[in-house]
Amino acid sequence: MENDKTGLWQQALQHIKREVSPQSYETWFLPVKQAGFENDILKLGVPNRFFKAWLLDHYKDAIQKAVSLAAQKNIDFDIEIDELESKHEQARAKSAEKRVWDFSAGHWRGLPSPKYISTQNIILNLSLSAQVTALRRPQPWP
Repeated sequence: MENDKTGLWQQALQHIKREVSPQSYETWFLPVKQAGFENDILKLGVPNRFFKAWLLDHYKDAIQKAVSLAAQKNIDFDIEIDELESKHEQARAKSAEKRVWDFSAGHWRGLPSPKYISTQNIILNLSLSAQVTALRRPQPWP
């Protein structure tokens, strides 16, 4: 029976799902899209270079096995970076940056998205701000 080549990645995902943890499956495999199939090579699209490198470094054998099982013959796969998705990702990252007043340096600076800020960073910045503010206050005359 000949497999439907347009759904080959979806079939491979069923095999991969049994081999990896649910968290790994959702993080690394659900975002991958089938970009094409030609000359017995399944082309997969990923959002960025890091994603591609991670899949090849950690899951190359699992992907190869799953794709071959889904196709019912040995086929290769190739991972391509989805340029449109990559541009959207860069735009989201740029819009997430905010500007805040850096009291210790005395100027505005960029601040990354709140999900990258730890409580320790906030306490350190507040502590430094308080110290700088205390130094700038005029001292009363004796």
